[in-house]
Amino acid sequence: MKKILIEIAQKVLLLLQFWSLAYSFVVLGLHSSSVLCSTRTPRFGSNPKISLRRGLFERSLIILLFITFAVQSSFAAFENSNVGVRAAALGGAFSAMADDATTLFFNPAGTSQLVRGEMVFNYARPFAGLNNVKINQGSLMIAGPTFEDFGIGIGATVFNANNMYQEVQVVTNLAYQWKNLFFVPDTSFAIGGNLRFMTLKLLDLKGAIAEGDEAAKMKSMTKPTIDLGAIFRYNGFRFGVAGQNLMKADFGIVTESTIHRETHIGAGYDFILDGKETLFEDTHFPFRVTPLIELYKRGDQDYQLSVGCEIQPFANLAFQAGISEEKFTIGCSWGRMNVPAPRDNSEELAIPSAFKPRLDIGYEFSRKVQGDMGTPSVSLIWRF
Repeated sequence: MKKILIEIAQKVLLLLQFWSLAYSFVVLGLHSSSVLCSTRTPRFGSNPKISLRRGLFERSLIILLFITFAVQSSFAAFENSNVGVRAAALGGAFSAMADDATTLFFNPAGTSQLVRGEMVFNYARPFAGLNNVKINQGSLMIAGPTFEDFGIGIGATVFNANNMYQEVQVVTNLAYQWKNLFFVPDTSFAIGGNLRFMTLKLLDLKGAIAEGDEAAKMKSMTKPTIDLGAIFRYNGFRFGVAGQNLMKADFGIVTESTIHRETHIGAGYDFILDGKETLFEDTHFPFRVTPLIELYKRGDQDYQLSVGCEIQPFANLAFQAGISEEKFTIGCSWGRMNVPAPRDNSEELAIPSAFKPRLDIGYEFSRKVQGDMGTPSVSLIWRF
């Protein structure tokens, strides 16, 4: 009997998805045709009552479509692309860079390479400009070195859609770094791991889903998972690998729906020019250009490629740009950076000044979502 009820529920969800999509296409077609055929400027909202009802109706359909996909099609992705502005601005090619506290959500090994403690506040507005869709993501991360070669960190991020659907992640981190590996100067190898708790919450669903539906009965669900990572560096060469969601986490309500495992393999190189020749005579700051490349894989999908580059012409200013199969991104960092040490092994540039904040601003343009005005994001990093 239970199996029959589950099959019926699945069919009902499929019908709701189809009906919602069909309605969306019809509304889009009618709206487009009215605009193309009319010689007058369309007056939206000329009848407030009709506009309000239509807005509520469309909003309910969007939320219904969102929830049905979440219930049956593993929409709960718990993706970390908008957790760090700089990582996003590099097109996601950050597993080899991993040199600030946002590495908690990209490569767990990176915390052991921080030279000071860092606190990061991050905010992103995914898919800005889409009608009737309001998505926000906020994050807080604290990480830093301890006991000389160890790194620890803790962080949290909250993804909220229309105040009805919410994803919360809380992560704890531990990493260790070996310096001068095999007695080779300027060589380091780091490993790290995360214990991450993912919580899916369905908040206010009134009017969007029937009270007797399985989704309405579920208020929240929490699952643990683990992440592992490693970073190898030699002079200016960087190589990083990270695995996320390695422990199975099932968020299915009607059927099994697990979060996809992710694999990231990245590499990069710091090209550094002598500051005396390129900038000012009284500074030893190097002009840095760091191209990055990364292969990433989600679940059973094929490997995808992302490419990024960071250019740092001044001690307090850097620019980022990146591109992948899903998006292209740009960003800017203003403030003290984690500057790599010069080739003469001087420690002057390796340790950034304490209590110096850094502001990161980025913008992401989707290559697949139509009508999207992009994803603006901002981060404030404070060292202590």
